[in-house]
Amino acid sequence: MKADLHFHTTLSDGRDRPELVLENLVSSGVEFATLTDHDLVSDDFAGELRMRGIETTPASEISTHFFAGLSKIGLHMTAYAPEFSPAAQAMLEKTRIGKMEKIRQQVEQLITYGYPLSYAGLQEWARAKWYNPESLNNAHLSSYVYSISGAIEMGDRDQGRSQPNRVWFLDECLKREGQNPIGAVEIPEYEPTTEEASCIVWDMGGVISIAHPNFSWEKHDGIAWLQRDIAQLVDQGVMGIELNALATPEWAQVILDIQKRYNLLLTFWSDNHGEKTPSKKHGTLGQMNPYFLEDEGRVKHHLKLLRDRIGI
Repeated sequence: MKADLHFHTTLSDGRDRPELVLENLVSSGVEFATLTDHDLVSDDFAGELRMRGIETTPASEISTHFFAGLSKIGLHMTAYAPEFSPAAQAMLEKTRIGKMEKIRQQVEQLITYGYPLSYAGLQEWARAKWYNPESLNNAHLSSYVYSISGAIEMGDRDQGRSQPNRVWFLDECLKREGQNPIGAVEIPEYEPTTEEASCIVWDMGGVISIAHPNFSWEKHDGIAWLQRDIAQLVDQGVMGIELNALATPEWAQVILDIQKRYNLLLTFWSDNHGEKTPSKKHGTLGQMNPYFLEDEGRVKHHLKLLRDRIGI
């Protein structure tokens, strides 16, 4: 059974419009699919999937954070529910508003360094690209900078890389930990803790799962840190863990071992953002980890667990 429980459209940071993603899902033979755009829920897309004979449920990728000792760690969670409650919608809206305020301040800060930008220009650029102008992130901002003559040259100069590009600009200039964080800003916390998000998802009869653990922990100490942190996250209400379509056999085995040890629901996904061939972190729409596909019964089993939990 072919399923994809994590992918994106231009409603957040995907590159394909929802209607194109829908057609691609149909043509790829996916039987169960959930759109997980960042910090929002599209009931319209779920309705379209059902009309095309694809099983689904409302879903979202939620931006959260937790503390491991003194370290604050950002963590994306995928959430699935028969309906997102008012409390869940308010949580997602607060995050979107916070993100946009952060982006606005980043644009203003880059302007003080001479960049020929404007917040209105960013939103106009987003609309022209079919992105949701109320759900933008650093990737959008970096692409906007690299669409403007004059700003491109400044971005190349300021990132301090021998082969500059918009990706390095994001890492080096828009993040606090970058080498030249001229576009990084700090604003009051707007994302929920992982525990807060988990409690809200539990209360609405949903499932919350750790998104792309192999990528979320690779920038720390990898497998060792995930194994250290997982008990805390389960105590905080985490119910599932994802097996990335691109996870290596080593990572896939660690994820499966954790799933069994803590009796977690296993979710599986491509995290497609419009790629037609796999990239470093994003698979093609409907792509599943080959290690996982060795046992189709496991796919059906965990989909049944998801259905049973959320009542669909």
